[in-house]
Amino acid sequence: LEYRYGAEDGFVFRGGSDIRIENCRVDAIAGGAFTAMDVPDLTVYGNTLTRLGHYGMDIRAGNRKTLTPGGVLVENNEVGDFARLGRVYNPAIRLDGVAGRVAYNDFHHGPSSAIRLEGNDHMIEFNRFEHLVTESDDQGAIDMWCDPSYRGNVIRYNIFRDVGGFDIPCGQAGVRFDDAISGCEVYGNWFER
Repeated sequence: LEYRYGAEDGFVFRGGSDIRIENCRVDAIAGGAFTAMDVPDLTVYGNTLTRLGHYGMDIRAGNRKTLTPGGVLVENNEVGDFARLGRVYNPAIRLDGVAGRVAYNDFHHGPSSAIRLEGNDHMIEFNRFEHLVTESDDQGAIDMWCDPSYRGNVIRYNIFRDVGGFDIPCGQAGVRFDDAISGCEVYGNWFER
């Protein structure tokens, strides 16, 4: 499936379960590519999302009060040249909920964050992050902020290249925890420039 030249968002799912978004191409749209709210057992696999006006994916699944996993898998996707219109707070993926897994993806060429991580027990591994946070301050390629109850997240075995690019007061980082975020593990990653 290919979706190109749209004036709004690409695909929006609200509710349901066991949805699989696979081998799609979303290119040159004004909004975001995929939105999935309260969709447990969602799989996003093998998609190419490029030249996006805003975000790549906005996904929420799982119950934070009971720590019930959402069963989200985001794997083997390419998200590049995103946030062309909304330059900040429009990441390649915003993941909210419990126990999502983001693995083997290629996130590249964005003015701000690639992943906005919210929630608990997420696994972010084996991804490539390149040419990100090129225009924003107080941001990271993977960014968490605002809620110190976001705990149990693991960020491991990722490659970060060319994050940031200018001298600013608050900083730019490969992985950035803000506003008392703690209780997460970061190990085995490669950081270059």
